[in-house]
Amino acid sequence: MEFFDQFRGLLGIALMVLLAWAISEDRSARPTWRWIAGALALQAGLALLIVRVPFVWDAVTLANEAVAAIERATLDGSSYMFGYLGGAPLPFDLAQGAEAPVIIAFQILPLVIVFSALAALLWHWGVLRWLVDGLSFLLRRTLRVSGVVGLSGGANMFLGVVESPLVVRAYFARMSRADLFQVMVLAMATISGAILILYATTLSRTVPDAVGHMISASLISLPAALLIAKLMVPGAASAEGEEPDAGSQGLKFESSIDAIIKGTMDGMQLFLAVIAVIIVVFALVSLADQLLALLPMVDGEPLSLKRTFGWLFSPLMWLIGVPWAEAQAAGS
Repeated sequence: MEFFDQFRGLLGIALMVLLAWAISEDRSARPTWRWIAGALALQAGLALLIVRVPFVWDAVTLANEAVAAIERATLDGSSYMFGYLGGAPLPFDLAQGAEAPVIIAFQILPLVIVFSALAALLWHWGVLRWLVDGLSFLLRRTLRVSGVVGLSGGANMFLGVVESPLVVRAYFARMSRADLFQVMVLAMATISGAILILYATTLSRTVPDAVGHMISASLISLPAALLIAKLMVPGAASAEGEEPDAGSQGLKFESSIDAIIKGTMDGMQLFLAVIAVIIVVFALVSLADQLLALLPMVDGEPLSLKRTFGWLFSPLMWLIGVPWAEAQAAGS
Protein backbone atom coordinates (compact mmCIF):
# COMPACT_ATOMS: atom_id res chain seq x y z
CA MET A 1 0.00 0.00 0.00
CA GLU A 2 2.85 2.40 0.82
CA PHE A 3 4.40 1.65 -2.58
CA PHE A 4 1.10 2.55 -4.25
CA ASP A 5 0.82 5.77 -2.23
CA GLN A 6 4.21 6.91 -3.51
CA PHE A 7 3.07 6.66 -7.11
CA ARG A 8 -0.57 7.68 -6.68
CA GLY A 9 0.27 11.16 -7.86
CA LEU A 10 1.19 9.74 -11.27
CA LEU A 11 -2.42 8.59 -11.66
CA GLY A 12 -3.55 12.11 -10.84
CA ILE A 13 -1.23 13.59 -13.47
CA ALA A 14 -2.51 11.13 -16.07
CA LEU A 15 -6.11 11.96 -15.16
CA MET A 16 -5.53 15.72 -15.47
CA VAL A 17 -3.83 15.30 -18.85
CA LEU A 18 -6.59 13.03 -20.15
CA LEU A 19 -9.27 15.42 -18.88
CA ALA A 20 -7.64 18.39 -20.64
CA TRP A 21 -7.40 16.38 -23.86
CA ALA A 22 -11.01 15.14 -23.54
CA ILE A 23 -12.41 18.70 -23.46
CA SER A 24 -10.00 19.96 -26.13
CA GLU A 25 -11.27 22.12 -28.99
CA ASP A 26 -9.45 19.81 -31.42
CA ARG A 27 -8.31 16.50 -29.97
CA SER A 28 -6.57 15.48 -33.21
CA ALA A 29 -4.28 18.54 -33.07
CA ARG A 30 -2.78 17.80 -29.65
CA PRO A 31 0.97 18.35 -29.11
CA THR A 32 3.30 15.50 -29.96
CA TRP A 33 3.89 12.82 -27.35
CA ARG A 34 7.52 13.93 -27.25
CA TRP A 35 6.51 17.49 -26.34
CA ILE A 36 4.04 16.24 -23.67
CA ALA A 37 6.70 14.00 -22.15
CA GLY A 38 9.18 16.87 -22.25
CA ALA A 39 6.79 19.21 -20.41
CA LEU A 40 6.16 16.60 -17.70
CA ALA A 41 9.89 15.86 -17.42
CA LEU A 42 10.66 19.57 -17.07
CA GLN A 43 8.12 19.87 -14.27
CA ALA A 44 9.63 16.88 -12.46
CA GLY A 45 13.14 18.21 -13.04
CA LEU A 46 12.27 21.61 -11.58
CA ALA A 47 10.71 19.95 -8.53
CA LEU A 48 13.80 17.81 -7.92
CA LEU A 49 16.14 20.76 -8.50
CA ILE A 50 14.34 23.00 -6.03
CA VAL A 51 13.60 20.42 -3.32
CA ARG A 52 16.64 18.14 -3.51
CA VAL A 53 19.51 20.51 -4.30
CA PRO A 54 20.29 22.27 -1.00
CA PHE A 55 21.81 25.51 -2.33
CA VAL A 56 18.88 26.04 -4.73
CA TRP A 57 16.35 25.68 -1.91
CA ASP A 58 18.50 27.97 0.26
CA ALA A 59 18.43 30.58 -2.49
CA VAL A 60 14.66 30.30 -2.85
CA THR A 61 14.06 30.56 0.89
CA LEU A 62 16.14 33.73 1.10
CA ALA A 63 12.98 35.37 -0.19
CA ASN A 64 11.43 34.74 3.24
CA GLU A 65 13.84 37.23 4.77
CA ALA A 66 13.04 39.81 2.10
CA VAL A 67 9.31 39.36 2.68
CA ALA A 68 9.80 39.69 6.44
CA ALA A 69 11.62 42.99 5.86
CA ILE A 70 8.82 44.25 3.59
CA GLU A 71 6.26 43.18 6.20
CA ARG A 72 8.04 45.11 8.96
CA ALA A 73 8.33 48.17 6.75
CA THR A 74 4.65 47.98 5.80
CA LEU A 75 3.63 47.74 9.46
CA ASP A 76 5.57 50.93 10.12
CA GLY A 77 3.48 52.69 7.50
CA SER A 78 0.14 51.11 8.39
CA SER A 79 0.60 51.68 12.13
CA TYR A 80 1.32 55.36 11.47
CA MET A 81 -1.80 55.69 9.33
CA PHE A 82 -4.23 53.42 11.21
CA GLY A 83 -2.78 53.36 14.73
CA TYR A 84 -3.28 50.17 16.70
CA LEU A 85 -5.62 48.85 13.98
CA GLY A 86 -2.63 48.87 11.65
CA GLY A 87 -0.23 47.20 14.07
CA ALA A 88 0.80 49.95 16.51
CA PRO A 89 0.89 49.12 20.26
CA LEU A 90 -2.56 48.66 21.75
CA PRO A 91 -3.85 51.51 23.94
CA PHE A 92 -5.42 49.02 26.35
CA ASP A 93 -4.48 45.83 28.18
CA LEU A 94 -5.52 42.49 26.74
CA ALA A 95 -7.35 39.88 28.75
CA GLN A 96 -5.24 37.16 30.31
CA GLY A 97 -3.97 34.80 27.60
CA ALA A 98 -5.43 36.84 24.74
CA GLU A 99 -3.36 37.72 21.66
CA ALA A 100 -3.27 41.03 19.85
CA PRO A 101 -5.86 40.97 17.06
CA VAL A 102 -4.66 40.79 13.44
CA ILE A 103 -6.88 42.96 11.24
CA ILE A 104 -6.36 41.77 7.67
CA ALA A 105 -7.53 44.95 5.93
CA PHE A 106 -5.19 47.21 7.92
CA GLN A 107 -2.20 45.00 8.75
CA ILE A 108 -1.81 42.46 5.92
CA LEU A 109 -3.48 43.80 2.78
CA PRO A 110 -1.35 47.00 2.73
CA LEU A 111 1.49 44.66 1.70
CA VAL A 112 -0.15 44.56 -1.74
CA ILE A 113 0.27 48.34 -2.11
CA VAL A 114 3.87 48.40 -0.90
CA PHE A 115 4.95 45.49 -3.07
CA SER A 116 3.24 46.95 -6.12
CA ALA A 117 5.21 50.17 -5.66
CA LEU A 118 8.46 48.22 -5.14
CA ALA A 119 7.81 46.09 -8.23
CA ALA A 120 7.24 49.19 -10.37
CA LEU A 121 10.45 50.74 -9.06
CA LEU A 122 12.49 47.57 -9.66
CA TRP A 123 10.98 47.34 -13.15
CA HIS A 124 12.03 50.92 -13.90
CA TRP A 125 15.54 50.19 -12.66
CA GLY A 126 15.73 47.13 -14.92
CA VAL A 127 16.03 44.45 -12.21
CA LEU A 128 12.65 42.84 -12.86
CA ARG A 129 13.01 43.31 -16.63
CA TRP A 130 16.20 41.25 -16.49
CA LEU A 131 14.51 38.49 -14.47
CA VAL A 132 11.46 38.43 -16.76
CA ASP A 133 13.61 38.26 -19.91
CA GLY A 134 15.67 35.44 -18.39
CA LEU A 135 12.64 33.33 -17.50
CA SER A 136 11.10 34.08 -20.90
CA PHE A 137 14.28 32.85 -22.62
CA LEU A 138 14.21 29.59 -20.63
CA LEU A 139 10.55 28.95 -21.51
CA ARG A 140 11.16 29.58 -25.21
CA ARG A 141 14.19 27.31 -25.35
CA THR A 142 12.78 24.42 -23.29
CA LEU A 143 9.10 24.31 -24.30
CA ARG A 144 9.36 26.04 -27.70
CA VAL A 145 6.60 28.52 -26.94
CA SER A 146 6.31 31.76 -28.87
CA GLY A 147 8.17 34.81 -27.65
CA VAL A 148 5.06 36.58 -26.41
CA VAL A 149 3.92 33.56 -24.37
CA GLY A 150 7.37 33.20 -22.83
CA LEU A 151 7.43 36.89 -21.98
CA SER A 152 3.98 36.68 -20.40
CA GLY A 153 5.00 33.64 -18.34
CA GLY A 154 8.03 35.50 -17.03
CA ALA A 155 6.03 38.62 -16.21
CA ASN A 156 3.33 36.68 -14.34
CA MET A 157 5.94 35.37 -11.90
CA PHE A 158 7.00 38.82 -10.72
CA LEU A 159 4.32 41.37 -11.59
CA GLY A 160 0.73 41.76 -10.49
CA VAL A 161 -2.51 41.31 -12.41
CA VAL A 162 -2.50 45.00 -13.34
CA GLU A 163 1.07 45.28 -14.65
CA SER A 164 1.75 41.91 -16.33
CA PRO A 165 -0.76 42.36 -19.21
CA LEU A 166 0.90 45.70 -20.02
CA VAL A 167 4.16 43.88 -20.81
CA VAL A 168 2.61 42.04 -23.78
CA ARG A 169 -0.27 44.34 -24.71
CA ALA A 170 1.49 45.41 -27.91
CA TYR A 171 1.08 41.83 -29.20
CA PHE A 172 -2.56 41.20 -28.29
CA ALA A 173 -3.93 42.33 -31.66
CA ARG A 174 -1.91 39.77 -33.62
CA MET A 175 -1.78 36.85 -31.18
CA SER A 176 -3.30 33.54 -32.20
CA ARG A 177 -6.16 32.05 -30.19
CA ALA A 178 -3.82 29.31 -28.90
CA ASP A 179 -1.23 31.82 -27.68
CA LEU A 180 -3.85 34.01 -26.03
CA PHE A 181 -5.23 31.00 -24.16
CA GLN A 182 -1.73 30.04 -23.01
CA VAL A 183 -1.20 33.57 -21.67
CA MET A 184 -4.50 33.34 -19.75
CA VAL A 185 -3.73 29.91 -18.28
CA LEU A 186 -0.24 31.00 -17.23
CA ALA A 187 -1.76 33.96 -15.39
CA MET A 188 -4.12 31.67 -13.47
CA ALA A 189 -1.51 28.98 -12.72
CA THR A 190 1.11 31.22 -11.12
CA ILE A 191 1.08 33.55 -8.12
CA SER A 192 1.96 37.18 -8.83
CA GLY A 193 4.41 38.88 -6.52
CA ALA A 194 1.91 40.95 -4.53
CA ILE A 195 -0.51 38.07 -3.96
CA LEU A 196 2.38 35.72 -3.15
CA ILE A 197 3.48 38.03 -0.35
CA LEU A 198 -0.11 38.35 0.86
CA TYR A 199 -0.60 34.57 1.05
CA ALA A 200 2.84 33.92 2.50
CA THR A 201 2.38 36.48 5.26
CA THR A 202 -0.98 34.94 6.16
CA LEU A 203 0.48 31.41 6.25
CA SER A 204 3.86 32.21 7.80
CA ARG A 205 2.63 31.48 11.33
CA THR A 206 1.79 27.88 10.43
CA VAL A 207 3.94 27.07 7.36
CA PRO A 208 7.70 27.60 7.69
CA ASP A 209 9.34 29.09 4.57
CA ALA A 210 5.93 29.82 3.04
CA VAL A 211 7.44 32.17 0.46
CA GLY A 212 9.87 29.53 -0.75
CA HIS A 213 7.10 26.97 -1.10
CA MET A 214 4.96 29.36 -3.15
CA ILE A 215 7.79 30.46 -5.44
CA SER A 216 8.58 26.78 -6.02
CA ALA A 217 4.93 26.01 -6.77
CA SER A 218 4.75 28.83 -9.32
CA LEU A 219 7.92 27.73 -11.09
CA ILE A 220 6.82 24.10 -11.23
CA SER A 221 3.39 25.18 -12.51
CA LEU A 222 4.78 26.94 -15.60
CA PRO A 223 5.34 23.82 -17.77
CA ALA A 224 2.16 22.21 -16.36
CA ALA A 225 0.08 25.25 -17.33
CA LEU A 226 1.47 25.30 -20.86
CA LEU A 227 0.78 21.57 -21.23
CA ILE A 228 -2.85 21.94 -20.17
CA ALA A 229 -3.32 25.02 -22.38
CA LYS A 230 -1.85 23.33 -25.47
CA LEU A 231 -4.05 20.28 -24.92
CA MET A 232 -7.26 22.30 -24.49
CA VAL A 233 -6.69 24.88 -27.24
CA PRO A 234 -4.10 23.53 -29.69
CA GLY A 235 -3.01 25.63 -32.62
CA ALA A 236 -0.15 27.40 -34.32
CA ALA A 237 1.84 29.95 -32.39
CA SER A 238 1.73 33.59 -33.40
CA ALA A 239 4.69 35.82 -34.22
CA GLU A 240 6.97 32.91 -35.08
CA GLY A 241 10.61 33.73 -34.66
CA GLU A 242 9.85 36.93 -32.76
CA GLU A 243 11.56 37.14 -29.41
CA PRO A 244 10.38 40.32 -27.67
CA ASP A 245 12.14 41.66 -24.64
CA ALA A 246 10.42 43.09 -21.61
CA GLY A 247 11.99 46.51 -22.02
CA SER A 248 10.38 47.11 -25.42
CA GLN A 249 6.80 46.80 -24.22
CA GLY A 250 4.18 49.19 -22.86
CA LEU A 251 5.07 49.07 -19.14
CA LYS A 252 7.28 52.15 -18.86
CA PHE A 253 7.84 54.89 -16.29
CA GLU A 254 9.30 58.36 -16.69
CA SER A 255 11.30 58.31 -13.46
CA SER A 256 11.71 56.50 -10.16
CA ILE A 257 9.14 58.77 -8.51
CA ASP A 258 6.73 58.13 -11.39
CA ALA A 259 7.23 54.37 -10.94
CA ILE A 260 6.54 54.59 -7.20
CA ILE A 261 3.40 56.71 -7.64
CA LYS A 262 1.93 54.61 -10.48
CA GLY A 263 2.86 51.37 -8.70
CA THR A 264 1.15 52.63 -5.56
CA MET A 265 -2.01 53.55 -7.50
CA ASP A 266 -2.08 50.11 -9.18
CA GLY A 267 -1.57 48.46 -5.79
CA MET A 268 -4.38 50.54 -4.32
CA GLN A 269 -6.77 49.28 -7.02
CA LEU A 270 -5.79 45.70 -6.22
CA PHE A 271 -6.04 46.38 -2.47
CA LEU A 272 -9.63 47.60 -2.83
CA ALA A 273 -10.50 44.82 -5.27
CA VAL A 274 -9.25 42.12 -2.86
CA ILE A 275 -11.30 43.60 0.00
CA ALA A 276 -14.42 43.82 -2.16
CA VAL A 277 -14.08 40.31 -3.57
CA ILE A 278 -13.47 38.77 -0.12
CA ILE A 279 -16.57 40.48 1.28
CA VAL A 280 -18.74 39.35 -1.65
CA VAL A 281 -17.41 35.77 -1.70
CA PHE A 282 -17.95 35.34 2.04
CA ALA A 283 -21.48 36.74 1.67
CA LEU A 284 -22.30 34.43 -1.26
CA VAL A 285 -20.94 31.39 0.59
CA SER A 286 -23.03 32.35 3.61
CA LEU A 287 -26.16 32.63 1.45
CA ALA A 288 -25.46 29.25 -0.13
CA ASP A 289 -24.95 27.69 3.31
CA GLN A 290 -28.24 29.16 4.54
CA LEU A 291 -30.07 27.63 1.57
CA LEU A 292 -28.37 24.26 2.00
CA ALA A 293 -29.27 24.30 5.70
CA LEU A 294 -32.94 24.09 4.71
CA LEU A 295 -32.31 20.56 3.40
CA PRO A 296 -32.31 17.51 5.68
CA MET A 297 -29.18 17.17 7.79
CA VAL A 298 -26.49 14.62 6.93
CA ASP A 299 -24.69 12.77 9.75
CA GLY A 300 -26.38 15.04 12.25
CA GLU A 301 -24.97 18.24 10.72
CA PRO A 302 -26.51 20.69 8.25
CA LEU A 303 -25.25 20.71 4.67
CA SER A 304 -22.83 23.44 3.67
CA LEU A 305 -20.91 24.46 0.59
CA LYS A 306 -17.67 23.45 2.27
CA ARG A 307 -18.89 19.93 3.07
CA THR A 308 -20.39 19.50 -0.41
CA PHE A 309 -17.17 20.53 -2.15
CA GLY A 310 -15.23 18.24 0.17
CA TRP A 311 -17.29 15.23 -0.95
CA LEU A 312 -17.13 16.18 -4.63
CA PHE A 313 -13.41 16.86 -4.86
CA SER A 314 -11.94 14.48 -2.28
CA PRO A 315 -11.36 11.70 -4.90
CA LEU A 316 -9.42 14.15 -7.09
CA MET A 317 -7.42 15.37 -4.09
CA TRP A 318 -6.59 11.76 -3.22
CA LEU A 319 -5.44 11.07 -6.78
CA ILE A 320 -3.03 14.00 -6.81
CA GLY A 321 -1.35 12.79 -3.62
CA VAL A 322 -3.31 14.06 -0.61
CA PRO A 323 -3.80 11.32 2.04
CA TRP A 324 -7.41 10.10 2.16
CA ALA A 325 -7.80 11.25 5.77
CA GLU A 326 -7.13 14.83 4.60
CA ALA A 327 -8.72 14.61 1.14
CA GLN A 328 -12.09 16.01 2.20
CA ALA A 329 -10.50 19.01 3.88
CA ALA A 330 -8.38 19.65 0.79
CA GLY A 331 -11.39 19.24 -1.49
CA SER A 332 -13.43 21.69 0.53
